[in-house]
Amino acid sequence: MQRVSRLQLLLCPFAEFPARSLVPTVVTFSALTSACDRGSHLGHGLRLLAEARRRDLKPDAVMLSSLIRACARGEQWEHGLHLMADALRREVQVDTVTYNATISACETGSRWQEALGLLDDMRSSALRPTVVTYGSLISTVEKGMQWESSRWEDAWCLMADMLDCKIQPSMIAFSALVTACDKGEQWARALSVLGGMEAHALKPDLVFCNAAISACQKAGQWTCGLALLDGLGGRNLQPDSITFNALIGAAERGREWQAASALLVEMRSQGLRPGVVSYNSTMQALARKGRMDLALNLLDEMTSAAIHLDTQSYRLLITECELSEALSREVDLFNTLEDISHDMHALGDRALGAASANVAAMRLLSAGCAAEAAALLAGPPRARPSAVGSGLLPVGSAEAAGSASAARLRSEGCLASLKKK
Repeated sequence: MQRVSRLQLLLCPFAEFPARSLVPTVVTFSALTSACDRGSHLGHGLRLLAEARRRDLKPDAVMLSSLIRACARGEQWEHGLHLMADALRREVQVDTVTYNATISACETGSRWQEALGLLDDMRSSALRPTVVTYGSLISTVEKGMQWESSRWEDAWCLMADMLDCKIQPSMIAFSALVTACDKGEQWARALSVLGGMEAHALKPDLVFCNAAISACQKAGQWTCGLALLDGLGGRNLQPDSITFNALIGAAERGREWQAASALLVEMRSQGLRPGVVSYNSTMQALARKGRMDLALNLLDEMTSAAIHLDTQSYRLLITECELSEALSREVDLFNTLEDISHDMHALGDRALGAASANVAAMRLLSAGCAAEAAALLAGPPRARPSAVGSGLLPVGSAEAAGSASAARLRSEGCLASLKKK
């Protein structure tokens, strides 16, 4: 037996109106359109709108709101904006719900300019914005920040305006605001949003806290990030991989290689598996402080854990090895870069593979191993790098090859001591 939807049951009596000499009203069309909205039947709703206009019926605010919401849900936000513009042009009486639905459509399309314009229209029409209005507005501005990071100020002003209007902010508004602060690299404001949220008796979730930690990461404020990590337990939250990746990134930006290494260890101790992002940030922190020996140890760990290096991993190692002036593990470095050269050719990045071969050759020449360097550059399966612009220059003097092997970083108890700084 074919299943009959609720919408079909509602439309069946409507089809019988002519036979019974009944005339549908605006209320009839509004009720049916609301059913289309709840059932995500945008096509049916638009046909009802066309039928209402054919009967010279002017759609009311309920009908328009339902249609615009359905447009936003169906990823047809532009159609929703056109419906609102057409309604205003026809002088249809719209209300706050209609404006909220249209702002929600702007949010779907990240059209923050139109959303702010609608707020001005509401005020000029003597309509009072609600908590839903402001939540959608702040979220729309936040989503539009992928093109303009300075828009965090608009989100901040909207929150201030909401508080001035004595409107209790929602979780949606606070979450969108802290994300806007994160994208705008406003770490101090992100922390104040966290405090303001708790002052309004709202409990932040892990996504919210991660956004605040991410803002600290972008500013290199790793100590503030650690404080937020400490506060998760009091909020009955458990850190995840996103939390630790942001914290390790913050330590890397702050050039705190010990903190980054300790956080990597702490991440494992909490049952989380570090990924390529975790290792890349930690290796970057180590390399910046000249600890390429420890960075190469992490490279070995990645290989043992079957974590595939990405292009950033390769570029990091090649760049830092090239900049290193005193490295005691020439042989280990050569083997690592030789593997990188092979792997990058296998991945199709021949330019990067050639660059790694050049760096390895320079190290061999520096150690007086000219024959091995020539074999590296000429031997298959690696493509021979071009002599022009390759960066391979004659080395005037040879450096002695060291034989010291670096011990792995022991971080037991290290994170606790770092938190006391």
